[in-house]
Amino acid sequence: MDTTHRPRLLVVSRFDPLAPRPQPLQTLWAADGLAAAGARVTLLMDAVEPRDRAAVEAHLGRPLHARMALRFAASAHPGVRGLRRRWAMVRAIAAGVDAVLTRDMRVTAQLASLAPLGPPRIHEWHALPTALGQRDEGEARAARGADAHLFVSQGLADRVISTFEIRKPSLVVPNGCHPDSEAARRAVGELPSARRVLGASLLRGPADDALVDGLDPLPGGLELVRTGPGTPRGVLSPAELADLLPGSLCQLALYRDDRNTRKFASPLKVAGALASGVPLVASDLPTVSALVRPGEDALLVTPGDGPALRDAIDRLHRDRALATRLAEAALARAPDRSWRRRGERVLALVEAL
Repeated sequence: MDTTHRPRLLVVSRFDPLAPRPQPLQTLWAADGLAAAGARVTLLMDAVEPRDRAAVEAHLGRPLHARMALRFAASAHPGVRGLRRRWAMVRAIAAGVDAVLTRDMRVTAQLASLAPLGPPRIHEWHALPTALGQRDEGEARAARGADAHLFVSQGLADRVISTFEIRKPSLVVPNGCHPDSEAARRAVGELPSARRVLGASLLRGPADDALVDGLDPLPGGLELVRTGPGTPRGVLSPAELADLLPGSLCQLALYRDDRNTRKFASPLKVAGALASGVPLVASDLPTVSALVRPGEDALLVTPGDGPALRDAIDRLHRDRALATRLAEAALARAPDRSWRRRGERVLALVEAL
């Protein structure tokens, strides 16, 4: 990419950066990847309480790129946050940006009304549309109001484009990873003696909890460490999860076989596992296998098949050389799936608009 001109991008999100959800993490990493790819990025996020860059970086466990400016529309009242966000968007657009990116349908509609003759608006689609893909006026406005579209999976792109008859430029860009983690390098080195199975997730409710039923006790005296809502450890930050990687034999990414996960998602945990240094055992779904090479850099099992899950963990426990091969193969692929590489593809779309 020609670095003599650095595109100026505004990324707008209604998520709080410290919220215990995957969406703000994806927003932060994607914006950071755009900056790493050469853009000058302003990321505007909502916040229930005042935030600063240092707190966000401590939460993430790594610094954000110097070319990314972080701004907040902070207030305990959602209406005040909305007004501050609108004003910040107006100011940023008036100062000059080459494109505005958002995954929020309300923001896309606001941008269309605020700056009909302003910079190109790029809408990012990350999940199955509301009402199981049926036409919805909010989604229709986002489809009409955007000048280009990003999709995290091909299945999602096919569905949205056909549902809303989109004719604007579009690009499929799955979620990425960070290939330069010191924790990952240490994790690979500790695989021969690792005793922990990391079940970090955002499992919700009995149906999700059932995905790990029957695993405790694990074979060979391995320890199952679960985090997330309703667990003793609770929801951990990315920095806290990174501390658990060294000493872990594998990590689990388990999903129900529902319509969204099977066809439309790009599981953030699966993408990140490529650079974790810890072998991944995940549910065998098309959106998962699109991100990994089953049997080469991850082990996949049928969703909800407890015995198969237990056998996969036992296989890694008994064959530590296999565990090391899987982790090293995933690390070797990580640079091609990095957030920076993803950012380069998005910038190519921006420059073509």
